[in-house]
Amino acid sequence: MKTRFDRYARLTHNPYMSYLRLFGPTAFCLLWCLSAAAGGFQVGDNFTGFQAADQAGGKFTFKPGDAKFLILNTPGESGTPEDVKDPGWFEKNHALMLVNISDLSALKRRIARSRLSSKPYRLLVLEDAALAERLPKQSGKMSVLSLDDQGKITAVRYAAPGKELQALFSNAK
Repeated sequence: MKTRFDRYARLTHNPYMSYLRLFGPTAFCLLWCLSAAAGGFQVGDNFTGFQAADQAGGKFTFKPGDAKFLILNTPGESGTPEDVKDPGWFEKNHALMLVNISDLSALKRRIARSRLSSKPYRLLVLEDAALAERLPKQSGKMSVLSLDDQGKITAVRYAAPGKELQALFSNAK
């Protein structure tokens, strides 16, 4: 008849358990450090060098002073955005719009690209899912990153499309 001590002896004297005891804490620490290093953009992080394509397919690399605000829109998660009535609104507010289409299917991406290409203002299109995971987001809201002149993130805010987003920009000036 086997007792619980026999089970304990089998577990502790198993050759694989000695490897687990030896390398387990090391592997755990390594995974924890890697997950912390791959975290999202936060206040104080530098946004300089961020690359994305614009709606015409041209490459865009963010340089300090390119924008004071970066607006992240994820179709389906950020709510329904209103069309911008003034095409110069982004320039006046020193803002860039980043549209995340990385979660869309291939067909929906094609439709989104064709709709985005018709816009008269510059839009950045993000298709890299790994990079999109690093950007802050909140369900039903657009993320607004405030940037200083050196390209560092000074604040992360969330606003619903429309009046709440407009109010955020009128208060930020």
